[in-house]
Amino acid sequence: AFVVGHDEAVVSVGDHVITVSGLAAGNYTLNVTTVPDENHMVVSKIVNVTVFKANSLVEIDEITNVTYNDAVSVKFNVTNVTVVTYVVKSDGSVVVNATVDNVKTLSNLIVLPVLGAGNYTITVVNGENDNFTGYSASANFSVSKVSSMLDVGDIAFAYGSSNGTVVDYSGAFNVTAYVIGHDEAVVSVGDHMISVSGLAVGNYTLNVTTVPDENHMVV
Repeated sequence: AFVVGHDEAVVSVGDHVITVSGLAAGNYTLNVTTVPDENHMVVSKIVNVTVFKANSLVEIDEITNVTYNDAVSVKFNVTNVTVVTYVVKSDGSVVVNATVDNVKTLSNLIVLPVLGAGNYTITVVNGENDNFTGYSASANFSVSKVSSMLDVGDIAFAYGSSNGTVVDYSGAFNVTAYVIGHDEAVVSVGDHMISVSGLAVGNYTLNVTTVPDENHMVV
């Protein structure tokens, strides 16, 4: 027996069984011929051989949620690797779209770039080719906000004058400030500076709050 026009085919003839391997997915013709005894003539028969695509599979491990500025690691396995790509989406918008190189069957790792705070879905795709079906798997994860940073010093000044203090902050666009329980106080917030005036002699408490960006929480 032999596969017509395909020398790469591996054909094994056993006890009333013919086994064929070594072929890509597709349709083929198998030529089977008898080896007759002295009382019989040769007979040949053509048999159709169909090789179906093998199934591929993608499995993603559960992803650990992170806080902003931490790396997101995605571990996954692929059966019958072809070309592996992935897409990360947030609120339906594509954030990352890339190809994974040097994919193995087990323990592959994608380390995503720093992502803003929010909820995300990653979809890993093993593409279809001539011999393997395609497959995709998805997993969800979230990136939480972190606290903004704020450092501000005490203020002291003589009655009838004003004074200020430097404000150091990050993860925020600006700060707001007011003197607790004293609407008469005049509080001015400038470029990393807070000045206070309009108060009688005494001790007061100044409340300073960050105006955070989308990745940070109020402090």
